[in-house]
Amino acid sequence: MNKKTIKNLAIAAVKAGVHVREGEEVFVLSSVYATEITREIVKLAYECGAKRVHVKYRDGELEKLDYEHQTVDALTHKPDFLYEERNYFAGVGGSMINIICEDPNAYKSIDAAKITASRRADMKGFAPYYDKAMSNKIKWTIIAYPHPEWAKLMFPDLDERDAYKKLGKYIAKTTRIDNDDPVAAWQEHAAALRRRSDKQAAHAVLRNAFRRERELSLRFRQSVSDVRQGRRRHDRRTAKSRRRQRFRRPRRLYGGHERPFHHRGNARRQKARHIRGRQLYRRFRVISRYILQYKITVGIACVGGFFCIAFSYYFALR
Repeated sequence: MNKKTIKNLAIAAVKAGVHVREGEEVFVLSSVYATEITREIVKLAYECGAKRVHVKYRDGELEKLDYEHQTVDALTHKPDFLYEERNYFAGVGGSMINIICEDPNAYKSIDAAKITASRRADMKGFAPYYDKAMSNKIKWTIIAYPHPEWAKLMFPDLDERDAYKKLGKYIAKTTRIDNDDPVAAWQEHAAALRRRSDKQAAHAVLRNAFRRERELSLRFRQSVSDVRQGRRRHDRRTAKSRRRQRFRRPRRLYGGHERPFHHRGNARRQKARHIRGRQLYRRFRVISRYILQYKITVGIACVGGFFCIAFSYYFALR
């Protein structure tokens, strides 16, 4: 990256990312391969009125040596002073700037159990910091800076110098620092995201209103159908059960809007099964009525035939 791009990246991190104000404390977590951007960030933070700017450098090769020679127990039980530094800035409400400049394959030959144990210990030790960061109680931002090994992995067909420059151009385009005013570019992007979010929220409100209206329509049609067919649901209940029903929550019709959307398919299937069951019950009643009428008719015919045979035999004997 050239000096202009590095300066724009620092402006985007300090003014648009964490928006450093006068009297704030800033913690910069950087890499030994990103000294230029780190110095520019520290300089700009002090120009914005920062009270204190603390920088901590990381070295992937030193961390690799720690993973190779330390045991799992040593990586799990770390001293408290390793975590107090970052937790202090979270406690005072400082700003956090994390510069990512690492080799993606740095820990390729390291035992995964050691890395997992170390990361779990770090999550537990940095719990105060992560709690405030994830709840947006402190300001934090993450920026990327090109690394030689990262560039060779991204563009293996180019030599190291050209790959490094090309990766820097991609980072500049992604972070919107390839223009004269990166802060204005980020503000415009934030406004576009806010408009899109408001539009989606409005669509969600309309969608929920439509579902509610459809549910009320289904309830109305169901109640009208029950009244016409003379099958009110509560007619056969006793007075005691009716009094209990007053204090119960209203029954939802086939999974109302309170249920998640992915349960609507089950609700539709339940409704379809309910309707088919009612249809089968009606058919059964009609068929049973016809059978009953047929039995009565056959019985009457049999009795009449018996009496006819008896009378004819009686008159024949006379």
